[in-house]
Amino acid sequence: MVGITSYGAYVPMLRLPLAAIGGGGAKPGGPEKAVANWDEDAVTMAVSAAVDCLRGVDRASVDGVLFASTSYPLKEKQGAALVARALDLRRDVMTADMSDSLRAGATALRAAADAAEWLLRNRTNQADVLAGATPFLRMAGLVTSAWLLARCALVASQLRAGPTVDVETRAWLDAKIATARFFVTQLLPGAAALLPAVTGGADQLDRRAFG
Repeated sequence: MVGITSYGAYVPMLRLPLAAIGGGGAKPGGPEKAVANWDEDAVTMAVSAAVDCLRGVDRASVDGVLFASTSYPLKEKQGAALVARALDLRRDVMTADMSDSLRAGATALRAAADAAEWLLRNRTNQADVLAGATPFLRMAGLVTSAWLLARCALVASQLRAGPTVDVETRAWLDAKIATARFFVTQLLPGAAALLPAVTGGADQLDRRAFG
């Protein structure tokens, strides 16, 4: 059954008065916001929240880690993989960053492969397969579109390096590359997030929909 079975949270101890943000003095009892300490970032706070979430939970039962942040501290290394390692989870857990990540393509491909494998393994249960069909098609659309756009970007990057390419053509090729980059970093990570919907089975839906 897909649903929230546990949750955790972490709030930094340091507080910043909102009045100080505008250059004013702190007011006793005034509004304030929590701010990270010098040795804290999105990954360390995610680990702390996850430790709270997993209290009383068998960590061997965790199948995946999704990491989402608007202030990711690293450019290439995957945050979800760091969180999984810090939590001492199984080495085969699926990890994915829901943000700008150079590993988005590999993560999406693995999620699509896992989803297809699950559907094939459960193909005798028509209700479970039908329940996951729509999110699987969305996932397949994202992965296929990213693959086609990546191929276009690869060709564009090769062509724009040519000595005879004029300014207008180079700008057009740059637009192709920028489109692919936007899709891969902003839309493709959503493919991995569809995996629980694909593999959740019919129990996550109203049974009356299947007669």
